[in-house]
Amino acid sequence: MRLSSVLSTILLSLIGFGASAAQVTGANINGDQLIVNLRHGGGCGDHFYDLELRGCAESWPVQCQAILKHRTEDYCEALLYREAVFSLRTLGLTDGYYANGSLTITGEGGGSATVRLPAGGPSRPEPSAEGNVECVTHTGSWMVIANNTKTLSLETVAGEKTQYRIVGKELIILESIPSIEKTTYNLDDGRSVVTSFVDGQRTGTGYFIRLNGEASPEFKSCRR
Repeated sequence: MRLSSVLSTILLSLIGFGASAAQVTGANINGDQLIVNLRHGGGCGDHFYDLELRGCAESWPVQCQAILKHRTEDYCEALLYREAVFSLRTLGLTDGYYANGSLTITGEGGGSATVRLPAGGPSRPEPSAEGNVECVTHTGSWMVIANNTKTLSLETVAGEKTQYRIVGKELIILESIPSIEKTTYNLDDGRSVVTSFVDGQRTGTGYFIRLNGEASPEFKSCRR
C-alpha cells in the first residue's frame, strides 16, 4: 500500500469519516424516484450508492427498512453533501402491497429518514379485459359477462335467455390484504353488476345494483 493511502486512512479514522460512512440526512419521493440526502467525507474521487432492502413488518400499511450502502476509494477529508436517486420501480416498491407504506432508510455512517410510499402502486398492472366472468346469481340464473364483446347474458333456471349491453365499466382495486379487484358493469337497462375477486384468484362473488339503488343478495359464486 502506498504511503499516501496509509496516511489518508489514518486521517479519516481521526475525523470520523470513511469509505463506507455515508450519513443519511433526509429523503423524499418525486414520482417514481426516491431521493436520499447524504453527508460523507471525500472530495477527490467517485462515490457509488446502493440501497439494500432489509424487509418489511407485516402491518397495514407495511413498514419497510433499508440500508444505504456507500462505496468509494476517495479518502480526501472534505465534507460532501450529495443526493442519491433510486427508482422505486427498480427497487420493486411500486406494487400495491407497498401502497401508503413507510420506508426508513438508515446510513451506514448513521442518520436515518422515513418516507411514505405512493398510494396504489404506480406500476400495478390492470387485470386483462379479455375473457369471460361467469356467475351463478342469487336466484340460480347463469350469468356470463363477455368483456371482449361488452355483453352480459342471463339464463334462468327455466331456460329463459336475455342479453344486455355493457355501456360502462369501472375497476377499483381495494388496498386490503390481500387486495380486492372490484369491477362495476353498467348495463343498458340502467342496472349495474358488481363483481369482486381477491387479487390473483379465479373465484369471487358479485351482486346486482337495482334501479332504485338497492343491492341484491350476493351471488352464489363467480369465476373468471
